[in-house]
Amino acid sequence: MNLRNPASALHAVLAGCPRCRCLVIRALDEAVCAFDVRLDPEPLAEIGELNALLAGRMSYDLIPIAGHHEIAARDQWRIRNRKYPVLATHRCPGRIPATAAAQFKSSTMKGDRHAAKRPPF
Repeated sequence: MNLRNPASALHAVLAGCPRCRCLVIRALDEAVCAFDVRLDPEPLAEIGELNALLAGRMSYDLIPIAGHHEIAARDQWRIRNRKYPVLATHRCPGRIPATAAAQFKSSTMKGDRHAAKRPPF
């Protein structure tokens, strides 16, 4: 997250939680008066979102925008529709170790760039 460039500060990035060292998605939630939000990277179904809200965690839409992702809080207007993956704020300890990000990047970056799009047969 680049806090010197306000436009790129809104971009969601993979990061490690400083407390539990698990993989999180980090982004600012608004362009003005923003919170630095850390989200668990696992998308939630409707019941998962309900459980997260009942546990006091906020939920966010992960919105793809022109080659990057941004987040938007699921307020009273957004919570009615599920157009995008829904994520909840991170709670330690997380479920995905931060080393998974490096493994994912190295496995997808090696070799042919179209290999991930080809079927395994």
